[in-house]
Amino acid sequence: MRERKKKVIRNRIIAFVILAAAIIAVIIILVKCRAEEDVPETTKPSTESISTEESTEEETESAVDIVNEKPITLYILKSSEKTCTKASVLSDAWTPTADLATFAAFLNDEEQFTYTTWVTAVKDSWNSVSTDIAYKIGYELSFDLNGEHILITILEPDDIENCEYLYNGDYPANGDYSAITGYMGVWVYDDMAHEVGEWYSHVTSATKTDSTVLTAIKLRPTPLSSEISNLVLRGFSYSSEEEFDEDGHYIGNYAYTVTITNG
Repeated sequence: MRERKKKVIRNRIIAFVILAAAIIAVIIILVKCRAEEDVPETTKPSTESISTEESTEEETESAVDIVNEKPITLYILKSSEKTCTKASVLSDAWTPTADLATFAAFLNDEEQFTYTTWVTAVKDSWNSVSTDIAYKIGYELSFDLNGEHILITILEPDDIENCEYLYNGDYPANGDYSAITGYMGVWVYDDMAHEVGEWYSHVTSATKTDSTVLTAIKLRPTPLSSEISNLVLRGFSYSSEEEFDEDGHYIGNYAYTVTITNG
């Protein structure tokens, strides 16, 4: 009888120990889960944030600084006086029978300067900065027409010859301007390619070469010029495609602007 009672007590003790162990195990599991839930999100690495930071770093490293040592100034050329005057605003009467102005791109910054020969003046200016980078000169012509803003980038003669808004042909000797098209006559010149005493002619798509530099641009009104307003000319130097946006518009740092009004 006594042995049986001892056995019952022992079984009860074992059951109690097992039950206690089970309760302790459950408590440990609950505490552990609670602890994991309380871990702040900031301690967990974010794949998305790392990816974004790496992407930003890659974009920064891939962005190439535009090194342009040739900021230009546009001057109005007066060949009869052999002077160049810095252009900012030009107000003059527009007539198809006379040139509006010839604008020359120089590295100078004086308000006005004189020259002995035009070709020498241009070459002295553009050769004043020594660099291995091949620089070019481009222009933008913009104006308003029938409520629409027109912006034309000119990097080569084709940009003029193939533009419906511009005229680039010859003027009739008989004075009949009725066949002239476009809203502004535009011609570009390469003075770096000229030698003193040579015939001075504008650059065409047929005469352009890889070494052509458009050092000057001439504007002349057409019979339709009276229909446009807010005429603006911008000249700029450039050396890479990175200085233009996806639409081909200049976004570099070295553009010079001239506002032109029909005075």
